[in-house]
Amino acid sequence: MNIGANTFGLKADLYQDFDGTLRRVRAAGIDAIEVCTVPDSQGMEPPADLAPEVLEALRNSPAAHIFWPFAQAKEKIEKIRKAGFTVDSVHVNLPKNGGAEKAAVLAEEIGAFGTETGIRYFTTSPMCGLSEMKERAPFLQAMAKALRERGVFLLMHNHAAECVTENGSTAIEYAAQNCPDLFFEPDAGWMVAGGMDPVPFMMVYADRILHLHLKDFFAGKTEADGDGRFSPIGEGILPLREVLQASKCCDISEYGLIIDQDASLGDFVEDLRIGRENVLRLY
Repeated sequence: MNIGANTFGLKADLYQDFDGTLRRVRAAGIDAIEVCTVPDSQGMEPPADLAPEVLEALRNSPAAHIFWPFAQAKEKIEKIRKAGFTVDSVHVNLPKNGGAEKAAVLAEEIGAFGTETGIRYFTTSPMCGLSEMKERAPFLQAMAKALRERGVFLLMHNHAAECVTENGSTAIEYAAQNCPDLFFEPDAGWMVAGGMDPVPFMMVYADRILHLHLKDFFAGKTEADGDGRFSPIGEGILPLREVLQASKCCDISEYGLIIDQDASLGDFVEDLRIGRENVLRLY
């Protein structure tokens, strides 16, 4: 089995030693890397009214390098592939709302990036509850449809907010029911954190799940614990065995099983190794 890792949790390591971190991650048995990007037209500059010293600190911190603009991402992806990894999916930061015209313009930019890099899967994270999802769903559907017409897929990645039940439903279920061209990259850990069992969703929408994120939390830890709540995969509250069994029914691509641990109490790459071994043991 091939197992990937997302760059969000690796941000500090990559910032400090890009090439050395890639070598360590490859030695830990990780086969693919999923990077975080933003279209050049969108940008992610900090607010201009911040004090100059604050702006400088932000631009020179790992947090400023989570989402790579497309122009920079192309170079990074090339280096990652040369280090022995497959890269066939990226997270892409998108605006919250927009009409069909905005969707078409963004889809053209994203599609061109996909053609140049060979990326077929673009994942977005709405990070919203049910009421906001009802407002955002039309734009998500427009983006998904416009991208499919260009031969690439838009996937939705959830956090806890999309999995909190409101009036008998959740934001992720609403998106699945109202965005027919949208595919999914569920984060099983965030589903559990939001109070949702990931397995039923995975079974119902198996043919629209192209990637699966694995995240885990230490038992007894809450949002108040911040980065200290994230455990290596298989060492926390995630029902890993059940999730992995359900994943066998999904249309997951060869490198679609991705460790998305956000932070570590120790050595992050060692946590990736532990998580990978737990996945292989239970799959």
